[in-house]
Amino acid sequence: MAILLLTIPLASACTKAADEAAVAQGSTIHGCLVIPTALSLNDDCSACERFNITCSCPLDYFSMEIFDRWGVKVFGTYDIQKQWDGSMGGAYLPVGCYVYMILYRQAPDSALLSYKGTVVFLH
Repeated sequence: MAILLLTIPLASACTKAADEAAVAQGSTIHGCLVIPTALSLNDDCSACERFNITCSCPLDYFSMEIFDRWGVKVFGTYDIQKQWDGSMGGAYLPVGCYVYMILYRQAPDSALLSYKGTVVFLH
C-alpha cells in the first residue's frame, strides 16, 4: 500500500491554513478524519493491519461502531486511539465488508457530525 503526502487547504474550526497529512492510498478523508478503506492481516504492511482512524485536529467527542453485514455490532469505542484488529471476542471475523458509523465533534459548542462507510476486511 502506497503512502501519499497531501497538502490540503482546510476551511474548518481546526485550522485556518493548509495542513499536511500522510495518507495511506485507499483512505477516505472526512473533515479532519482520515479513515482507511481496507484492513489486511497478512503481515505485509503495518499501516493496514488495524482499522486506525486518525485526526488532524483535536476532538471534543468521538464514537465509532462497526457492524457485520447482518447488523451485529462487532466493535465499538469512544477512544479514537483504540484500533480495530478485525476480531470480536478474541477471534478473527470472516473476510468481508463491514459497515462503520462515526460520530464526532470538534468543540463543545459545535455540531455533532456523523459519517458512515465501509471497510473491507481481508486475511
